[in-house]
Amino acid sequence: MPRFTCFLLGIGLCGFASAEPSLTELASVRLAQTPVIDGAVDEATEWLGAATGQGAIEIVTKAPSPENMQFWLATDENYIYFAARMADSQPDTIVAQETRKNVNLSGNDTVTLVLDVLGSLTDFNVFSINPAGANSISIAGGRAAKAEWLGEILTAGRKTATGWEAEARIPWKIMRLPAPGERTIRFNVRRYIPRLLRDVAWLLTDGDNLANIGRLTGVNVPKIENARTIQLLPYAYVGQNEEEFIFNSGLDFRTKLMDRLELVGAINPDFRNIENQILSLDFSYFERLADDGRPFFAEGSSYFRTGYDARLFASQRVPSFDVGVKAFGKLSDKSQFGFMNLNTIGEENAFVAAYNYYPESRSNLDVAVASLRRDGVSNDGAFVNYSQGIGPNLYYANIMSTADAEVGGGSRITAGFFSDVPGRNLWFDMVSIDSNFRPRLGFSSEQDVKGFAGGFGQFKSNKTGAIMDIDWGVDAGKYWHQDGDPYRSSVAAYGGLAWRNGFALNLSGRISTFEQFNDERYSLAMAWPRGDRYRQYSYSYTTGFLSGEDYRSHRIGLALQPHRDLVIGASAQFVSHFDEASQLILSANWDLHKNRAISGRVVRRNNDYNAYVSFRQSGGRGNEYFLILGDPNARQFKSSLILKVVSPIDLRI
Repeated sequence: MPRFTCFLLGIGLCGFASAEPSLTELASVRLAQTPVIDGAVDEATEWLGAATGQGAIEIVTKAPSPENMQFWLATDENYIYFAARMADSQPDTIVAQETRKNVNLSGNDTVTLVLDVLGSLTDFNVFSINPAGANSISIAGGRAAKAEWLGEILTAGRKTATGWEAEARIPWKIMRLPAPGERTIRFNVRRYIPRLLRDVAWLLTDGDNLANIGRLTGVNVPKIENARTIQLLPYAYVGQNEEEFIFNSGLDFRTKLMDRLELVGAINPDFRNIENQILSLDFSYFERLADDGRPFFAEGSSYFRTGYDARLFASQRVPSFDVGVKAFGKLSDKSQFGFMNLNTIGEENAFVAAYNYYPESRSNLDVAVASLRRDGVSNDGAFVNYSQGIGPNLYYANIMSTADAEVGGGSRITAGFFSDVPGRNLWFDMVSIDSNFRPRLGFSSEQDVKGFAGGFGQFKSNKTGAIMDIDWGVDAGKYWHQDGDPYRSSVAAYGGLAWRNGFALNLSGRISTFEQFNDERYSLAMAWPRGDRYRQYSYSYTTGFLSGEDYRSHRIGLALQPHRDLVIGASAQFVSHFDEASQLILSANWDLHKNRAISGRVVRRNNDYNAYVSFRQSGGRGNEYFLILGDPNARQFKSSLILKVVSPIDLRI
């Protein structure tokens, strides 16, 4: 069941809860002297008079955090300044593996500032820092991980005898801002403590208590002068493969059309240095989509909401294109839009447009259309969704329709609710999908089905004892074809235990029918230590009877960090179902510098194997270089050597 609340509450806020609503206000001040961002928090001079708050509550247990936290906030016409001091009674256990900018910090000690500068309670900018000064950035609306486009924040951190400290300087201009003038900014501060496997927060919020998020009052939001600059990222690559000499070039570009409207484009884009996700060998009756990490589609991604579990537009359906352009932005503090057109000259054209309106923090209206044209294919689609939060519940209803030249018109109608209160969740969903429903530019795993499903889950966290967390749940569903013939049904149960030493055990079972098949599936999964992506061992085993045949799957995972700058990952899966299948994935990344690294991956699937190794200098301002031996996403190894250079240029109009 999709967690629609995550879309509504924004990055980093799902899971916050509060039994007693509270509202905390701090007054914004301008500091007497500009703080030096060096990781050493000097509250007696640099941060004297800054807005400050302290204390934290465990998000899961709702108990006061055993480790204190204090933070400071200030602003001026160019920046937001942030500092935090994290007490830790066991400073030797503080984790700070990452040293780079804008990277995944999971598994590290982190402090996170969540900013809603629009005050809409739907647009959250998230800035995380670890004790080494590494950071992770998520800009409201979606932003590609390019320093030239994303903008840079200055961060620093350090360990101390009593814990650790961090400081940050965040430019206003990297965020999407309201009209200039005095405003109230909504914000929160949270922290992750790996030793305790716990997230803590200054304020706890969720669902109908989201309005309790902190307020920073009297903030003078500046007017960011639009210099009418077009940011160009032209690239060129040259190389040799088994058959020929290769040369090609292209261009990405980005500009602001007005204060809250952005334009992004690509001409002859090259995605050869983007390593795609590899799907497991797990059996499924339905199509699965791997994640798409291409920067063009990441930029402004949340402005293109075209569905949830089914979508009118899925970027994976567009492997490449010749010319692409997208515009997106805020129409007001409560509404936004986006449109995109992708053209492969003489072959295909794809168009997508979306509009989102938030009349209240827990009300949401989505409207979207999509169109695909290519030889013999004409496909159009529309989507309307409305969601409304009432108390702990979120109710939703949506309809998606398509008109296809080959199969005609079809629709998909869904309605349901999701309830998430501390320690318990409940959901119910009804769906009806016509046999002619075809979003060819998007994704829908099923047609010709109607039915319902629901589930219940329980979670308990223990403050003391060897077992830290316990969770369990059940779900069931029943579906028919549109003519009333039985289609599929299922009953499932799951349970999990997590120990304080980091060991996690999960069990699940599902009994189901699919058309003429009676299926059973039982799984066991173990991991240690959970939450540590640098050093972890995992194993899972699934057995059962699926699609008329016995099914067995073993999966082993390993993550190692033999050196601070070297991370190695390995996974293997062996499946016996109709015949024998296996998949082995080995990957490694060696950081030579904060913006320079060597990485590679080896994939063997049955008798096919592929491998590549690359050198990259990217993530900072200035030229970027990629030297790639092999093809990251080919099924079989390709003997090729490519040098790609990206050179940023700013043109003032």
